[in-house]
Amino acid sequence: KNEVLSGAVFLYLDPVAKIAAIRKEAERYIATRPEWDGRTASVHMTDAKSDYVELRIAMSSHAISQLFTLRAAVREHMIGWLRDAQPEALIHRTSA
Repeated sequence: KNEVLSGAVFLYLDPVAKIAAIRKEAERYIATRPEWDGRTASVHMTDAKSDYVELRIAMSSHAISQLFTLRAAVREHMIGWLRDAQPEALIHRTSA
């Protein structure tokens, strides 16, 4: 069976985000995960507004349970990495 199961993580970031560095880190991290099947690992800006950009981090795995775990790990890792490496990229909402 050669079916590719793919899924995505969406990040909503400030337009000041350095996309090339985020792409490099996401692809690097995905490649370290045992759940990744070695096929799909990509980052695309899928929307851009005046107050945010949307990044789609796509990845693939051999099993749906592994894909779920991979997506969760990538989401958690990237938020932590952004906090350390590019805190200005995270959108900070202030309560009214």
